[in-house]
Amino acid sequence: MSSKNEKSKFSKTAFIEAEANNNSRNLLQVLLKEDKTYTQDEVAKLVMDWNKKEVKG
Repeated sequence: MSSKNEKSKFSKTAFIEAEANNNSRNLLQVLLKEDKTYTQDEVAKLVMDWNKKEVKG
């Protein structure tokens, strides 16, 4: 049994197929690794950090 402090982890595929991620599916394809699982907070941080990157050009 998991404790209340443990957050559920999901696969890359689960995040990409989730209805809530319709607008960021392409970004999740790039950011998430196939062989790793993530919490919702971890994915949110990855997306936020990516969006803060300076555009080079």
